[in-house]
Amino acid sequence: MFHINKLRYLLLLVVISASLSCNKFLNVTPNNNLSGNNFWTKTSDYEGYTAGLYNQLRSYLCNSTAFFMVTGEFRYGLWENVSGQNRGGGTLNDMLSELTSNNMNGIYSSSQDWVSGYGYSKINDWATWYTIIQDCNILQAQVAENKDDVLSANDQKRYNAEAVFVRNLCYFLMVRLYGDVPYYTEAYASEPTTRTAMKDVVNNCVEDLKSVADDLPWTLVSETSGYYATRASRAAVYALIMNLDMWNATFDSENKTHYYQETDSVGSILINQNEGYYQLMPISTLEQSKEIFRGFTKESIFTIPSNYNLGETFTSVAQMGFFTLAGTNYDPDNADAKSALYLNSDYLTKLYPNTNDSRFRIWFGGADNYSSHDGNFEFYKFYNIDQIDGGSTDSKILFRMADAILLRAEALNYLGRTDESVAMLNLIKTRAGTPAYSVAGGGGETAGANKDLESEIIWERLREFIGEGSFFYDVVRTKAIINSTYFKNTMTSDAFNLKAWTWPLSPSVRDQNPNITLNTYWQ
Repeated sequence: MFHINKLRYLLLLVVISASLSCNKFLNVTPNNNLSGNNFWTKTSDYEGYTAGLYNQLRSYLCNSTAFFMVTGEFRYGLWENVSGQNRGGGTLNDMLSELTSNNMNGIYSSSQDWVSGYGYSKINDWATWYTIIQDCNILQAQVAENKDDVLSANDQKRYNAEAVFVRNLCYFLMVRLYGDVPYYTEAYASEPTTRTAMKDVVNNCVEDLKSVADDLPWTLVSETSGYYATRASRAAVYALIMNLDMWNATFDSENKTHYYQETDSVGSILINQNEGYYQLMPISTLEQSKEIFRGFTKESIFTIPSNYNLGETFTSVAQMGFFTLAGTNYDPDNADAKSALYLNSDYLTKLYPNTNDSRFRIWFGGADNYSSHDGNFEFYKFYNIDQIDGGSTDSKILFRMADAILLRAEALNYLGRTDESVAMLNLIKTRAGTPAYSVAGGGGETAGANKDLESEIIWERLREFIGEGSFFYDVVRTKAIINSTYFKNTMTSDAFNLKAWTWPLSPSVRDQNPNITLNTYWQ
């Protein structure tokens, strides 16, 4: 991820990964080259190892898979295929049909090229996640040992906190995908374990994160370096806690008030006390929008960067622009190139009822663009284009300020603090240039959630985060997925309760650990 000494760190990552990949899950033995006298002897060793954690995340999420596209954006999604336009191997329309109908077994039984082209075989096997988690555990153990007092007290706290952040980010992404997962934090764990209840994993993660939040600065890398918000920071920890708590509020409903209260308190600190490092950025012009999704502004809280000049680009199918740009925006040598996806114009005008909404105006252009279903449709949200080879160079933003604001709005509404919730919601609406929302009959303190406000916050999330790979997770967490009000591809309540929202696990995970049970809905 970082261009300074990049080659050295990548070579280190190869050594680390090779030392772990040959071991069975949760049965890892130390590599003497890393844990003995040849390593952990200078600060650059810790820095290189830590940089390797972020590189592993990047490699898995944005290079070897189209993780956020297939699990978060296309599953049950809104996008439709332009006839005859394919991307990533195989027939795109067939893949979208399987994903939007939640036929996950159909995905894995298919012989089409998109099975490998999109990295599906890596997504249903959690081995990569546990390789990263094990590396986090090793880093934490080595930082605690601090051999020969190489690290200063501040560096010791920081590297420990970075290990904790990356580990719990992995667990967060895993529970949203698989539900219950094995949970462990010790280095070189050797005892096979069973799957831990999802709510317990989430609660463990939150407590782990709270213990290190104050050990990190608000931002670890300066904005002027060009790598703003690409390492763990206090803000990233708080954003992750908010997302974890709001996930648990849905699935551990007996304790939902606690989760809402913590989301509010942590969100208040993040939004109001971040020492000026984070804010909503303006989005009234295309250039302002491009700047946000390039990924290095004060709106970004945690980002996986894309930088063409440093060779830090994503695989094509991990980029939304690969599917939604046309002409020379997609292919510099082909002015007639077509986009592969579009949004139904009737749904689009339902999603954005106010045509003055800057997101609608900038991201979807005029009527000639958004009403086109023949491959001339373009989605300009991800519009940072490499002018030589084509393709999007937008970064992958996992957490940004708009998300924290809308999560807090949601929590405040469920706590009955209507006026405060509306104020949070209207920060997003004001930025988009749309009329402020008001509660019919006034706001104030109420006995529970205002249902109209609840619905409006869901709609606002759909408008704000379209194309960012969070759609499916949002509609699962809010249960909008079982309500046909919001979109046509709904899930029944029974299927939801049977965990049809989980991703199927490969039987190979049982080869690695016979104590593991697979996701029963997909058996």
